[in-house]
Amino acid sequence: MTTHSLRSCVSENYLFDYVIVDEASQVDIVTGALALSCAKNVVIVGDLKQLPNVVTDEVKNKSDIIFKQYNLNLVFNYAENSLLSSITKLYSDIPKTLLREHYRCHPKIIGFCNKKFYNNELIRLTNESIGDKPLVVYKTSKGNHARGNFKR
Repeated sequence: MTTHSLRSCVSENYLFDYVIVDEASQVDIVTGALALSCAKNVVIVGDLKQLPNVVTDEVKNKSDIIFKQYNLNLVFNYAENSLLSSITKLYSDIPKTLLREHYRCHPKIIGFCNKKFYNNELIRLTNESIGDKPLVVYKTSKGNHARGNFKR
């Protein structure tokens, strides 16, 4: 289930032994805190080099006002941090492991990412036989394609 819905799916005062938060670089601090409130222990899985949670300009502006007004610690800044980045800043000595084996992307795509972001530490487990063209461009209609803005 999502970090947002977890708190509403358990009985009052119930705690899971463990909650695993996957893709934690895309989880915002608020809903991540909801998930943490449901567990005795937590395992946070994510990659700081992947896409962060999406914050609109409106939410960022409101967040910035609150943080300046109350002089809050920047590790908790909703607009600037995901659950993963906040936790890694708070607990610098927390155990970390890089999952090096990569088997999802076309070798040319992950090869670029491996060189650019991972110092060639990833082990590619896909092969060239999955297609010549790793990228295909689709032209879509003009419009605002941000979250919550769509037409049926």
